[in-house]
Formats: sequence, C-alpha cells, structure tokens
Amino acid sequence: MLVFAPKLLDVAAGPDAGIRSSLQQGEHAGLALTIPGTSAALLSRRLHYDRITTHVDADDEEAFALSTLDFEGMLGSVHVSSLGVERIPFERYGTQWRPRSSLAPRLAGVVAALEARRQALESGDVGKLVVLAASPEGGRAAQDELLRSAASAPQPLHHICAWYIRLERNQALVTEEYRIGEGSAESSPKEKGTRRLTLERQGSQFLFSGSLL
Repeated sequence: MLVFAPKLLDVAAGPDAGIRSSLQQGEHAGLALTIPGTSAALLSRRLHYDRITTHVDADDEEAFALSTLDFEGMLGSVHVSSLGVERIPFERYGTQWRPRSSLAPRLAGVVAALEARRQALESGDVGKLVVLAASPEGGRAAQDELLRSAASAPQPLHHICAWYIRLERNQALVTEEYRIGEGSAESSPKEKGTRRLTLERQGSQFLFSGSLL
C-alpha cells in the first residue's frame, strides 16, 4: 500500500495529494540521505513533516513542497538533530511525483558542509577548511587560526559528538558538541564543550559565514 499510495492518490486527487503521500511514505519508511564526501549515510531515527504546502508549475511537470522537518538521526557516530524549513523539488514520473534528489535536500546540504569541516579539522587540512568559508576573509581567518594553533602545540584529536541544527530559509544555526583528546574514550577527554556555527546558503551549497573553528 505504501508503494502504490502516491500513484493512486495522484490520479484521484491531483498532485498535492500525491506529493503529500510521498512525504508520509518517507516518514514511515525512514530516510537514508547520501552525504557527499563520506561513505556513511545520514540515517533517520525519527522524522516528521508539518505545515506542508505544494506548488506546481504551469506545465504540471515539476513541483516543490515547502514544509517544516523535525529530524533526528545519525551520521556514523555523530548524532544529528534538526528542525526547520525544507524545500523539496519533485518531478512527474508517469502518473506519479517523485523527489528530484531526496526528501531532505537542504538538511543534506548543511550536514555535507559540517562533515567536510569535521574531516578537515581531524586531518588538519587547511586547504579543505578554507574552501568552506562563505567569504575570502572568513577563509583567511580560519587559515591563520589553524596555522597558529598547529605552530604552538601538536593538535590533539578533534571529535565531534553531535550537531543540533536550526534550519531557516537561507541559513542554518548549529550547536556543535565536541571533545578534544588523544583518544576517543568519553571518560577522559582533554576538553569537552559546545560551540555555535552559522552557515548561509549560496546557490546549492551551504558555507560558513562565521568562524569555522
């Protein structure tokens, strides 16, 4: 029934019902979002779409759904919790509507930027960190700070524990939980705390508009 529901509803009640049914199907089945640059998928534990509105183009071939998405899941060992606005493009496929990329493309974009930053920090790769800045000034500031840190003392391992994301229309506000230590054990980190990160949408990407560190 879950497989054929979008098709049956689209025929009976038009594209709005078919698109809404696709989102409901995603809630029941769960999501596994592909994140560029990592072999791990972002796996949902819980998700819920609300305040859904649909918009169909004049040719009735493309559409998008605006909604809020309440999401909780895991990317490898990193806990991901997100609440905010999603814009999901759909395309017609026969008598059905299917998402053009995924059922949470904006969340996937934010997590892709956060994961790229995490990898750059763990490896100490300045070049990979700089390209994540929304402005040249932000990139230079991150480069200078990382180089000063590396020159003053050996950089201990940097472990990200969780990202708590507030996803607005054109930006994302993130609270990151981290620990820094020589090992990965929770029992004896050298430093443990939280930091705030801000990302802004530039085209199809999310980049860091504030500090990267």
